[in-house]
Amino acid sequence: MSIRQSIIFDLFLLTALWLIAIVLVNPSGDFPLNDDWSYAIAVQRMLETGDFRPLGWTSSALITQTLWATAFCSIFGFSFEVLRGATLVVSIFGIFTIYLLTLQLKLNRKTAFFLALCIAFNPLWFALSFTFMTDVYFATFTAITLLFFVRFFQNRKWIDWSLGIAFSLVAILCRQFGLFVPMAFCVVFLFVNLKIFTNKKISLYIILQAILPLIIGLTTLFIFQNWMENTGRTPFAYGNQTNRLWSLFQNPMELPVRFFKNSFIAIIYLGWFLLPINGGRWTVEGKRWMTFFSAVIFFALFCLDKPMPLGKNIIQETGIGPLSLYDTMILDLPGVESIGSWFWYFITGIGVLGGVLIIYLIINVLKNILIQVKKRNLDIETSVGLFFLLGAFIYFLPIALHGFFDRYLLPLLIVLPVSFFIFYNKNNTNKKHDNLENTANWRMYIGVGLLIIQIAFSIITMHDYMSWNRTRWAAIRHLNEVENIPFEDIDGGLEFNGLYFYDAQYQARDTTGIWWWTGERDYVLSFSELPNFKVVKKYKYFRFINQSHEEILILKRK
Repeated sequence: MSIRQSIIFDLFLLTALWLIAIVLVNPSGDFPLNDDWSYAIAVQRMLETGDFRPLGWTSSALITQTLWATAFCSIFGFSFEVLRGATLVVSIFGIFTIYLLTLQLKLNRKTAFFLALCIAFNPLWFALSFTFMTDVYFATFTAITLLFFVRFFQNRKWIDWSLGIAFSLVAILCRQFGLFVPMAFCVVFLFVNLKIFTNKKISLYIILQAILPLIIGLTTLFIFQNWMENTGRTPFAYGNQTNRLWSLFQNPMELPVRFFKNSFIAIIYLGWFLLPINGGRWTVEGKRWMTFFSAVIFFALFCLDKPMPLGKNIIQETGIGPLSLYDTMILDLPGVESIGSWFWYFITGIGVLGGVLIIYLIINVLKNILIQVKKRNLDIETSVGLFFLLGAFIYFLPIALHGFFDRYLLPLLIVLPVSFFIFYNKNNTNKKHDNLENTANWRMYIGVGLLIIQIAFSIITMHDYMSWNRTRWAAIRHLNEVENIPFEDIDGGLEFNGLYFYDAQYQARDTTGIWWWTGERDYVLSFSELPNFKVVKKYKYFRFINQSHEEILILKRK
């Protein structure tokens, strides 16, 4: 086959695997998941009025995601199933882009395909692809932006520079954090064009090429935010994260502690996700001390009884997805049986091992960059690697200081592995070992084995997440349509209460201590029996991950 035919075949195979996974998960059901009810309302309003008016719960810019989904719903009609389909399409575009980005970096098809597959079936990417959350949209738009800026680094063509700016604006108007790409580009492009590397004085032309993407991005965001404010469109929660971040600087002694804690958690998650990709970089030179540090960290977590998941939001002890009913989210009761502790300690071990490896790889990449800087010979590949690493740091810094949600890691799943690939493709410090067939096979088997575990975990637990949510909404429909109970008397969990009763001022008025617009309602959906409630009806569903039957209860206040 020609190169073009080979690439088309790989993309076709990725699509086929993606479609099979969708069928296995069974994403049917006209109901929201997690926070996507708030973003869906913005789409609904635009369809009805032609006006962009996001709900107060929204803290993201959101407009590009809303426009994409509005186009979909204009064709297929509005429903959460259609919104889910719109995200799944964007997701496969993102997977294609990651594959093409890897090829653009002069890496082979095998590496590109394996990286795309690892990200497609990463638990975070996979789970969020079945929602209307902003994360996959933002990661996809970011990946496309990176692709064009990389092409510009390599070829210096205006079309790539212009498209890089265009898609950076698409990313910024999805989430304000999209500014991290033009920020990194500005710094690195100026740096690599300094006189010490080019023997030429840096020109105004180069300066403008470097800073214009950032200026255009900042200006666009400023105009957008002023338009929102002047027309009364600014959501109640818009800018909350930025405001909380600035407030942290009033207590600077707390910042190092927050940075270390959130970075530690993030590194273990990234270690779990990227070990199938990075495992082949486990060199003889670094193997002993990496194994030692991994063992020490794992032993400490074991003694403290702190297995994964260490963060919150998407990945839970029960699998994928928050258990957003009253007993589990408000009262913090177990509700649903967790996956066995042996599994989570196994994942913790993988995460710690992979996390230590990531630190080792970052140190080696930075050492290589420093050597080239000292030699005043910074080539294009190293410049691109520096661009990715700086982008990762700029993106992660506010997350490390502000607070950690596992889903915020998606862009790092793209920029970190490709920066490692660039370095090791140019500077393979272990060539003599790579020539040994049994060593290469061992690495391949480990990587494929870890990937299979991730694929199985993602598909099975996402299937279970959809299953219990379908059961939850069947119970709500029974109460409303059969028992004639009005929605106002039902606490159906975060998504239900938010979709029908969101009120930005609720917390200020509420005296029950419940933050999700419920008050003292007569009927509550729950995984557990609760005091002062009697069980009215039980709905069973099957969890494949535990091979067990679970229940969602309709409770009535006594």
